Amino acid sequence: MSVFLDCFKNNGYDYLRIVDGRRYKKADGKISNRRITIKNLGLLKKYDDGQGEGLLNRVRERFRNRTLEIGMPYEEIDHGSKMVTPAIRKAEATLRYKNIGYFVLEAIMNSLGVTEILREAKNEGEIEYDMVGLSKLMVYGRVLRPRSKKTTFEGRDRYLFGVTCSEEIKEIYKALDVLDKKSGQIQARMNTRVKRSSIGRKMEVTYYDVTNYYFETMYGDEDVYETDESGEVVRDEKGKPVVRESRLRKKGVSKERRSGPNLCKYAMNGI
Repeated sequence: MSVFLDCFKNNGYDYLRIVDGRRYKKADGKISNRRITIKNLGLLKKYDDGQGEGLLNRVRERFRNRTLEIGMPYEEIDHGSKMVTPAIRKAEATLRYKNIGYFVLEAIMNSLGVTEILREAKNEGEIEYDMVGLSKLMVYGRVLRPRSKKTTFEGRDRYLFGVTCSEEIKEIYKALDVLDKKSGQIQARMNTRVKRSSIGRKMEVTYYDVTNYYFETMYGDEDVYETDESGEVVRDEKGKPVVRESRLRKKGVSKERRSGPNLCKYAMNGI
């Protein structure tokens, strides 16, 4: 077995990890290779020394010379051909479980065309931070581990491969502004892709989410009605007042089945 510095790509970015390469015999007698990740080092660009091309070779040379900062004592690594057994056990015991279920979510985002729009937004706005990766991180986090944006960002290393190369929390909040501007386009693209897919969509029946906000008040807000030149309320063909402006708080159905007289309820679509 041998320990070496492996470089792999994810979302177009180069990442580094310390790997223990082993050979073992399978049940059928064939020899197979197995790699055990000892430690993920993050983005290759973090080790940029400003000397231009050949960065990976220089980083690997520093690793061989044990001058590369790897976050663990080099004494635990016998760099010749093997690693001290206790050190292996210690490293494996401290490894965190990595989530691989996000591969399904990534495939869905790609198939719905969301990733395309995010890349277009990044190019159009000349955005320097990882707009695509941060957006994916927020989606994965919301589905797999719903938390605040801050906690979601801090848990970006929970995934098998790096989802985003961003390392500053402020960038995830910047991404939210872009997503707000592109929300209509994203929904339209998703709708088109679903309609064209084998799943299809029946547009004559539409389901939507409604969340209720309630206000503890004795009276609801009165609507503003249309009036004529004499100040009289204008009525329609059925004799009902014509509403010019509908106010928010209205007496309505309570999801909590509260029937108190002081409960006014307003349902806000899609919030």
